[in-house]
Amino acid sequence: MSNFSNEFITAARDALSFLERDHGFILSETDTESRFEIPFGKILYRKLISPSRELFVCLSTAPTRFERDLEFGRGWPPQHSETIQLDELLAVEAPEFQMKFQSGIHEGFGDHQKMSQQYTELGNALKNYGGRFFADDQALWDSVHELRKSNLQICRNEEISHSAESAFKENDWQKCIELLEILGDCRTKLQTSRLEYARKHISKL
Repeated sequence: MSNFSNEFITAARDALSFLERDHGFILSETDTESRFEIPFGKILYRKLISPSRELFVCLSTAPTRFERDLEFGRGWPPQHSETIQLDELLAVEAPEFQMKFQSGIHEGFGDHQKMSQQYTELGNALKNYGGRFFADDQALWDSVHELRKSNLQICRNEEISHSAESAFKENDWQKCIELLEILGDCRTKLQTSRLEYARKHISKL
Protein backbone atom coordinates (compact mmCIF):
# COMPACT_ATOMS: atom_id res chain seq x y z
CA MET A 1 0.00 0.00 0.00
CA SER A 2 1.03 3.61 -0.50
CA ASN A 3 1.73 5.87 2.46
CA PHE A 4 -1.58 7.63 1.82
CA SER A 5 -3.47 4.33 1.86
CA ASN A 6 -1.92 3.23 5.15
CA GLU A 7 -2.38 6.62 6.78
CA PHE A 8 -5.96 7.00 5.62
CA ILE A 9 -7.13 3.54 6.70
CA THR A 10 -5.39 3.73 10.07
CA ALA A 11 -6.65 7.25 10.84
CA ALA A 12 -10.19 6.50 9.66
CA ARG A 13 -10.48 3.20 11.55
CA ASP A 14 -9.17 4.81 14.76
CA ALA A 15 -11.63 7.69 14.45
CA LEU A 16 -14.60 5.41 13.77
CA SER A 17 -13.69 2.55 16.07
CA PHE A 18 -16.68 3.38 18.28
CA LEU A 19 -18.97 2.16 15.50
CA GLU A 20 -17.76 -1.41 16.02
CA ARG A 21 -17.23 -1.13 19.75
CA ASP A 22 -20.42 0.66 20.78
CA HIS A 23 -22.94 0.10 17.98
CA GLY A 24 -22.20 -3.25 16.38
CA PHE A 25 -21.18 -2.00 12.94
CA ILE A 26 -18.88 -4.10 10.76
CA LEU A 27 -16.11 -2.77 8.53
CA SER A 28 -17.45 -3.53 5.05
CA GLU A 29 -15.12 -1.84 2.57
CA THR A 30 -11.94 0.19 2.24
CA ASP A 31 -10.92 1.84 -1.01
CA THR A 32 -7.76 3.85 -1.46
CA GLU A 33 -7.25 3.69 -5.20
CA SER A 34 -6.30 6.81 -7.13
CA ARG A 35 -9.02 8.24 -9.33
CA PHE A 36 -7.63 10.04 -12.37
CA GLU A 37 -4.29 10.34 -10.53
CA ILE A 38 -6.07 11.96 -7.59
CA PRO A 39 -5.62 10.17 -4.23
CA PHE A 40 -8.98 8.95 -2.99
CA GLY A 41 -9.93 7.17 0.21
CA LYS A 42 -13.16 5.61 1.42
CA ILE A 43 -14.03 3.48 4.41
CA LEU A 44 -17.48 1.96 4.85
CA TYR A 45 -19.18 0.47 7.89
CA ARG A 46 -22.52 -1.34 7.77
CA LYS A 47 -24.93 -2.79 10.31
CA LEU A 48 -27.86 -5.06 9.54
CA ILE A 49 -30.79 -4.12 11.79
CA SER A 50 -33.38 -6.41 10.15
CA PRO A 51 -33.35 -8.96 7.30
CA SER A 52 -34.07 -6.16 4.84
CA ARG A 53 -32.81 -3.05 6.64
CA GLU A 54 -29.34 -1.76 7.42
CA LEU A 55 -27.47 1.35 8.50
CA PHE A 56 -24.20 2.56 7.00
CA VAL A 57 -21.48 5.09 7.78
CA CYS A 58 -19.05 6.16 5.07
CA LEU A 59 -16.02 8.43 5.44
CA SER A 60 -14.34 9.51 2.21
CA THR A 61 -11.69 11.99 1.19
CA ALA A 62 -9.94 13.33 -1.88
CA PRO A 63 -7.37 15.72 -0.38
CA THR A 64 -6.26 17.36 -3.62
CA ARG A 65 -9.90 18.21 -4.40
CA PHE A 66 -10.39 19.51 -0.84
CA GLU A 67 -13.12 16.92 -0.21
CA ARG A 68 -13.67 15.32 3.19
CA ASP A 69 -17.09 13.82 3.78
CA LEU A 70 -18.81 11.80 6.45
CA GLU A 71 -22.21 10.55 5.40
CA PHE A 72 -24.49 7.94 6.88
CA GLY A 73 -27.93 6.56 6.35
CA ARG A 74 -30.06 3.55 5.58
CA GLY A 75 -29.46 1.01 2.83
CA TRP A 76 -26.53 0.50 0.48
CA PRO A 77 -25.83 1.74 -2.13
CA PRO A 78 -27.19 4.98 -0.67
CA GLN A 79 -30.06 7.03 -2.01
CA HIS A 80 -30.17 10.78 -1.38
CA SER A 81 -33.48 10.58 0.49
CA GLU A 82 -32.02 8.01 2.88
CA THR A 83 -28.59 9.61 3.32
CA ILE A 84 -27.61 12.29 5.81
CA GLN A 85 -24.48 14.45 5.68
CA LEU A 86 -22.73 15.30 8.93
CA ASP A 87 -23.36 19.02 8.51
CA GLU A 88 -27.10 18.26 8.17
CA LEU A 89 -27.06 16.21 11.37
CA LEU A 90 -25.34 19.03 13.24
CA ALA A 91 -27.75 21.64 11.82
CA VAL A 92 -30.65 19.60 13.23
CA GLU A 93 -29.20 18.23 16.47
CA ALA A 94 -26.58 20.80 17.50
CA PRO A 95 -26.93 24.06 15.52
CA GLU A 96 -24.54 25.93 17.83
CA PHE A 97 -21.78 23.33 17.55
CA GLN A 98 -18.72 24.28 15.49
CA MET A 99 -16.23 21.78 14.13
CA LYS A 100 -12.69 22.57 15.27
CA PHE A 101 -10.18 21.38 12.71
CA GLN A 102 -6.56 22.22 13.48
CA SER A 103 -5.56 21.97 9.82
CA GLY A 104 -7.06 22.11 6.34
CA ILE A 105 -8.01 19.08 4.27
CA HIS A 106 -4.99 19.37 1.98
CA GLU A 107 -2.62 19.81 4.93
CA GLY A 108 -3.64 16.39 6.18
CA PHE A 109 -2.38 14.75 3.03
CA GLY A 110 0.82 12.95 3.94
CA ASP A 111 0.61 13.97 7.61
CA HIS A 112 -0.89 11.19 9.71
CA GLN A 113 -1.26 13.30 12.85
CA LYS A 114 -3.25 16.01 11.07
CA MET A 115 -5.33 13.50 9.16
CA SER A 116 -6.08 11.63 12.37
CA GLN A 117 -7.21 14.83 14.12
CA GLN A 118 -9.54 15.70 11.27
CA TYR A 119 -11.20 12.29 11.20
CA THR A 120 -11.42 12.13 14.98
CA GLU A 121 -13.27 15.46 14.95
CA LEU A 122 -15.73 14.06 12.40
CA GLY A 123 -16.14 10.81 14.28
CA ASN A 124 -16.69 12.52 17.63
CA ALA A 125 -19.41 14.72 16.14
CA LEU A 126 -21.28 11.64 14.92
CA LYS A 127 -20.62 9.85 18.20
CA ASN A 128 -21.92 12.73 20.31
CA TYR A 129 -24.89 13.83 18.21
CA GLY A 130 -25.87 10.73 16.24
CA GLY A 131 -28.10 9.13 18.86
CA ARG A 132 -31.23 9.28 16.72
CA PHE A 133 -29.34 7.89 13.74
CA PHE A 134 -28.05 4.89 15.68
CA ALA A 135 -31.59 4.32 17.00
CA ASP A 136 -32.90 4.42 13.41
CA ASP A 137 -35.34 7.13 14.51
CA GLN A 138 -37.56 8.18 11.59
CA ALA A 139 -37.99 11.57 13.23
CA LEU A 140 -34.35 12.37 12.39
CA TRP A 141 -34.95 11.80 8.68
CA ASP A 142 -38.11 13.89 8.88
CA SER A 143 -36.12 16.72 10.47
CA VAL A 144 -33.41 16.50 7.81
CA HIS A 145 -35.98 16.52 5.00
CA GLU A 146 -37.54 19.66 6.51
CA LEU A 147 -34.10 21.23 6.74
CA ARG A 148 -33.49 20.52 3.05
CA LYS A 149 -36.86 22.01 2.10
CA SER A 150 -36.04 25.11 4.12
CA ASN A 151 -32.60 25.44 2.53
CA LEU A 152 -34.09 25.07 -0.95
CA GLN A 153 -36.61 27.79 -0.16
CA ILE A 154 -33.84 30.07 1.08
CA CYS A 155 -31.92 29.54 -2.17
CA ARG A 156 -35.08 30.18 -4.20
CA ASN A 157 -35.78 33.38 -2.28
CA GLU A 158 -32.21 34.56 -2.85
CA GLU A 159 -32.58 34.02 -6.60
CA ILE A 160 -35.91 35.87 -6.63
CA SER A 161 -34.42 38.71 -4.58
CA HIS A 162 -31.52 39.05 -7.00
CA SER A 163 -33.88 39.14 -10.00
CA ALA A 164 -36.16 41.64 -8.26
CA GLU A 165 -33.21 43.93 -7.52
CA SER A 166 -32.15 43.82 -11.17
CA ALA A 167 -35.70 44.58 -12.30
CA PHE A 168 -35.91 47.51 -9.87
CA LYS A 169 -32.63 49.01 -11.12
CA GLU A 170 -33.82 48.61 -14.72
CA ASN A 171 -37.13 50.33 -13.90
CA ASP A 172 -39.06 47.19 -14.87
CA TRP A 173 -41.74 47.93 -12.31
CA GLN A 174 -44.18 45.20 -13.30
CA LYS A 175 -41.56 42.46 -13.08
CA CYS A 176 -40.25 43.89 -9.84
CA ILE A 177 -43.73 43.79 -8.33
CA GLU A 178 -44.38 40.24 -9.46
CA LEU A 179 -41.13 38.99 -8.01
CA LEU A 180 -41.36 40.82 -4.69
CA GLU A 181 -44.93 39.67 -4.19
CA ILE A 182 -43.75 36.06 -4.47
CA LEU A 183 -41.50 36.60 -1.45
CA GLY A 184 -44.47 37.41 0.75
CA ASP A 185 -43.57 37.56 4.45
CA CYS A 186 -39.93 36.85 3.59
CA ARG A 187 -39.45 40.37 2.19
CA THR A 188 -36.96 42.65 3.91
CA LYS A 189 -37.88 46.22 4.85
CA LEU A 190 -35.96 47.48 1.83
CA GLN A 191 -37.82 45.09 -0.47
CA THR A 192 -41.16 46.16 0.99
CA SER A 193 -40.25 49.80 0.35
CA ARG A 194 -39.25 48.99 -3.20
CA LEU A 195 -42.47 47.09 -3.76
CA GLU A 196 -44.50 50.13 -2.65
CA TYR A 197 -42.35 52.38 -4.82
CA ALA A 198 -42.86 50.16 -7.87
CA ARG A 199 -46.60 50.02 -7.28
CA LYS A 200 -46.78 53.81 -7.22
CA HIS A 201 -44.96 54.00 -10.54
CA ILE A 202 -47.31 51.45 -12.09
CA SER A 203 -50.38 53.36 -10.84
CA LYS A 204 -49.18 56.49 -12.66
CA LEU A 205 -48.94 54.79 -16.02
